[in-house]
Amino acid sequence: MAQHWGHLRRDTLEPKNKFDKCPNCGATLGKPLVKCPNCGADLIALFARKVTKGYVKGS
Repeated sequence: MAQHWGHLRRDTLEPKNKFDKCPNCGATLGKPLVKCPNCGADLIALFARKVTKGYVKGS
């Protein structure tokens, strides 16, 4: 994961990949962020989990 962190950060901050709501607390975000301003959740890690579900069978 550490090898891909730069790519994940870049992909997370692209406008097309933004979260509308925080997957952790449900706060409205509406723009690309690295951390949720409400609960402090790491949105880069949450984005990585969301994306990898499409590649890993059984998730």
